[in-house]
Amino acid sequence: MGIYWEPVEIGMALLGGAFIALATTLNILLMGRITGLSGIFFTIIRLNIKEGLIWKVSALAGLVLVPFLFFYGESKHIDVNGYQYRVLDDQEEATHDLSLAGWAVGGLLVGFGTKLGNGCTSGHGVCGLPRLSLRSFVAVGTFMGTAVAISTLRLYEPFLNSTDHAEDTFVAVYDHIAQAAMGVLVLIAVGLMLYCVFTKESTGEKFDPVISFLIGGVFGFGLLLSGMCRRTKIRNFLSLGEGWDPSLMFVMLAAVSINFVTFHFMLSNPKVPLLMPECQLPKKKTLDWQVIVGPAVFGLGWGISGFCPGPALVNLFLITHCGLFIVALAVGQLLAYALTLALEPPQPKKDANEVSMNVKGK
Repeated sequence: MGIYWEPVEIGMALLGGAFIALATTLNILLMGRITGLSGIFFTIIRLNIKEGLIWKVSALAGLVLVPFLFFYGESKHIDVNGYQYRVLDDQEEATHDLSLAGWAVGGLLVGFGTKLGNGCTSGHGVCGLPRLSLRSFVAVGTFMGTAVAISTLRLYEPFLNSTDHAEDTFVAVYDHIAQAAMGVLVLIAVGLMLYCVFTKESTGEKFDPVISFLIGGVFGFGLLLSGMCRRTKIRNFLSLGEGWDPSLMFVMLAAVSINFVTFHFMLSNPKVPLLMPECQLPKKKTLDWQVIVGPAVFGLGWGISGFCPGPALVNLFLITHCGLFIVALAVGQLLAYALTLALEPPQPKKDANEVSMNVKGK
């Protein structure tokens, strides 16, 4: 098996991973939060204010803004000492070798799996592994295994691979809609920033949307530099065949290595977070079927489509077929949420006399 080894690609992957680590480290340091992109998306589609809708909308706006501006600029390359390093795919490249059914199936599986397993490559990988979370180690090993397996299988035994190109007219319309939507999203984020600055009392609440927007921007810049926004590069990483591209391993290596150090010092410091009362870390630590089945399903969707939640959200504003993927992603998350609610053991109802006695006891 031949390996595609280009030093510039490795270097940019390490640099991108460092920016991703910077974003996730700042989120812990300032706000005490794990940067889980699938969780951010789930809160937004449910418009759940109690789960931090305001800061998550701001973070999403920051995440997608830098790649969006770069995509609609003059080039999709960065010149690195004469080497043309590609950071984004164009419409034709991104939609090659995956049918519309593949985009839908991939999005559905990614959404269902990330919600059932409570995390994706950012939550479990970039933020979970540095904390030495056993659940994250199991999740990452599982979704990496299934993603590589199904992507490699598609390489040698193609399925869902008939390219359904969008008509030029549709692409043009989608571009206009995406640009308008991007403008609306940024305006909403700015409005949320102003609202919090002028209405909230504590420093943390005042600047929460501003900080989240900046953190999202740094994360998005890291995705852009690392090559994680390119479906073609992700496909070449997950498919073990001739010309295998290992460079994306170095994105995770850089992010996890840096966060291992920064998280260790921050989470042992009682003054962290600096702007919020306490850290909001995942409370579930035991292994269960969900942390195996969920990541396994997520990995299948990732391997089929080439997208996990973060890069998919970035490409929603760039590539037509990603609109279908994101809709399917939302449906998958809602289905997994409904399943987990249905499987929860019923809460015992208190007897009326017991309630009465409790009230009197107070």
